[in-house]
Amino acid sequence: MCRQSRMSKGALNIPAESIPTSALTNTVCVSDPDGKWPVVQADAVKELSEFGEIARLDASLGVVARCILVTYFDVRAAQRLLLSSPGRVEPFPAAAHDCRIVRVELAAFSKKVPNVE
Repeated sequence: MCRQSRMSKGALNIPAESIPTSALTNTVCVSDPDGKWPVVQADAVKELSEFGEIARLDASLGVVARCILVTYFDVRAAQRLLLSSPGRVEPFPAAAHDCRIVRVELAAFSKKVPNVE
């Protein structure tokens, strides 16, 4: 599972635009060697939200594997977390239900963006 380290607050200054997003996962495995997050708690949500908006936080592996899985809506948030905590976090394959689909009403979209071909 995930290796151990401590989160570095300094990495939050990485501009999201500079992180490429192709072929990346928005799910990250965060090592929890001390078992401080056995269930989803407000402090875990607060700490991990510093990197971006959380789509899913899974602590089901907390007791057995000493890690949690965090899925962000934006893959760049996951990359910021990965860059901030080398050795404590690692990419994790997305779950099958981590698919996001956006439906747009074509007429309303065309009014906002009339030059789309």
